[in-house]
Amino acid sequence: MGLKTLSNVKPLEKKPLLEIDITEYVGEKSSLFFREPRASEIFPDMDATRDLGIKFPEMPSAMIYQIQLLGKCYEPDAEDANSIINPSHTFGNIARGHKDLFFHILGSFLEAFQGTDIEDKISEVPNASME
Repeated sequence: MGLKTLSNVKPLEKKPLLEIDITEYVGEKSSLFFREPRASEIFPDMDATRDLGIKFPEMPSAMIYQIQLLGKCYEPDAEDANSIINPSHTFGNIARGHKDLFFHILGSFLEAFQGTDIEDKISEVPNASME
């Protein structure tokens, strides 16, 4: 057995882009698109976390983590592609000023991509010292 058997593991199926309808919040037909987080994106970027914490000091670290994850997974549309935006800052501003919209986006994202919280993943791993 050993590590060589890992080469036989089938790759996970890539989930399609998530479309979140925000029409009721913006007053016209509109959607946001997100891709499934890559494994590396599930872990927080400490520099980005620090920067977001400075920009949004009233937000707890768990909220900053979710804002950062939304920003990493956001797929810009044609209008956004040609503009200089920071998706994490945009989602932070939405959280700050429009909590209903923020929780709609975050709830839809978490429902579609369950298991993206690293704390949940760590808690599922058995502790070798307890076995």
